[in-house]
Amino acid sequence: MLTHLPRWLHCASLNCRWRGDRVNVFKAHWSQKHIGDTTPPLTEFAVYDGPALVDRINEGAISAIEAVGQALDRVHERANRLQKQSLSKYPWGRR
Repeated sequence: MLTHLPRWLHCASLNCRWRGDRVNVFKAHWSQKHIGDTTPPLTEFAVYDGPALVDRINEGAISAIEAVGQALDRVHERANRLQKQSLSKYPWGRR
């Protein structure tokens, strides 16, 4: 279900455009591309809580369309705050 939502993980480095939906892949990216830097806490690279949003869909609390809307809102907010407009332009990443 996460693959049908905008990418919920975005690299915290200002000059990096990486985004994804798996924490372990982010950690591998960070260790390969940002050598010497300590991996930031989840709160710095998670745009929204993707797994919790999927749980709400599965429980019937919200529809998939509502979940996408909420996720897109969070992506746009983070993009504006970080001044990374590429995040807003391509919220689903390269796929």
